[in-house]
Amino acid sequence: PGTIMEVSKKARNKETDEKIEHMTVKPVILISHLIKLFTQAGQTVLDPFVGSGSHGVAALKNNRNFIGFEIEKKYFDIADRRLKREGKNVATPTKTSMDDIKATQGLLFSQQDFKKPKKLDLDLS
Repeated sequence: PGTIMEVSKKARNKETDEKIEHMTVKPVILISHLIKLFTQAGQTVLDPFVGSGSHGVAALKNNRNFIGFEIEKKYFDIADRRLKREGKNVATPTKTSMDDIKATQGLLFSQQDFKKPKKLDLDLS
């Protein structure tokens, strides 16, 4: 695209059948474009404010690894559902063993993960 990218409402509506209750849902097609511009396949995308998970979905669709943080349980649950629907190996540390975490393509942290910290020894290179 040129300097302006237009994302139609029709394209956004095709992204999911789920009605996502979040104030600032981003179109996955837009985030996918940005991820492809600024990262290469296999690299890791970090989203410190996951919200409904659009950045994570876009990262996984484009063969990037993903690490995200969300403290609101309502939005964590939405993002968790959306990321798992992508069919990739995504883990939530409070529910996953360390060996399984090392084999994941995505990590999604909730507020619970900060209350019960685990030592994460991950090689993200």
